[in-house]
Amino acid sequence: MLARHIGKGGAAGFVNAALRAFKKGNVTLPEGDEGLAILSNFPLFAIKALREKYGDRVRDIVLAKSHGVSVRFVRGMERYAALPHEDTPFESVKIFKNFTRDEGFDRGDYTFQSVGSVAVCEAITPCEHLLDACAAPGGKSVLLAEKCARVTACELHPHRVALIESYVRRMGAKNIDVLQRDATAFDPAWEQKFDAVLCDVPCSGLGTVAENPDLPLRKNEGTMSELKALQSAILANGSRYVKAGGAIYYATCSILPEENDGMIATFLQTHPDFSAEEISSPLAHEKAAFGLQFLPDRAFAAGFYIAKLRRNL
Repeated sequence: MLARHIGKGGAAGFVNAALRAFKKGNVTLPEGDEGLAILSNFPLFAIKALREKYGDRVRDIVLAKSHGVSVRFVRGMERYAALPHEDTPFESVKIFKNFTRDEGFDRGDYTFQSVGSVAVCEAITPCEHLLDACAAPGGKSVLLAEKCARVTACELHPHRVALIESYVRRMGAKNIDVLQRDATAFDPAWEQKFDAVLCDVPCSGLGTVAENPDLPLRKNEGTMSELKALQSAILANGSRYVKAGGAIYYATCSILPEENDGMIATFLQTHPDFSAEEISSPLAHEKAAFGLQFLPDRAFAAGFYIAKLRRNL
């Protein structure tokens, strides 16, 4: 069907035959990392980087499968207790084999939020005023509004700002200001204004392949260079908004060291007024040099990263 959809109907029979042969195990894959890249749908450059970091564990990391639908409850969780599910380290978050959205979603009784996203929020210390610099679709802003007195949620594009506004209304959050802002453009009015800043930056997303299997098709080493430049710019700009003694949090849904600890190492070299601060999480993780790395094979298929940097007095 997809072959016909893109105007390649003549190749549909060949595609179907190839897929059937692959499913039956009649296709011989290349050995080593090349074969694993095909099997997992991860780009080869990512496989090599992960093997260098994690050795033979790379296979388990990239072949991790989705555990199901991750649901975060605000109230009424008992109504769904009979459905087959997995508990997570977060009392309000359950992962269901199957979950049908009902009127409880529209009432804001629950929302769909990755256990990795919840782990990022859980690692953030309560504060008076938090800036969520790259906030769409709004899940983290809404959850952080439960522990911070005020949240300012920003996004670059109008349609993504609208997503946040819709999310905030549905969940009934009253202490969130939603603004259209470019996270790389400095606003003098915000200099050292916030107690905490969250930079959940655009990234490769390779920590979410279990939920988004087509995502790696758009990733290559060229796109990584562009992403890292953007990540660096957002982190540097966001750091200017943190009060003395405050903290900036850097987060991704990536498992690539160059987007995570590598980015923090570079930032600290050029920002001596910041220092990495230790954080913890009940979700299974690896302690990286500067932050926490959640990996798909041990964290319910979620691959996320978070680091906390304190602005020194």
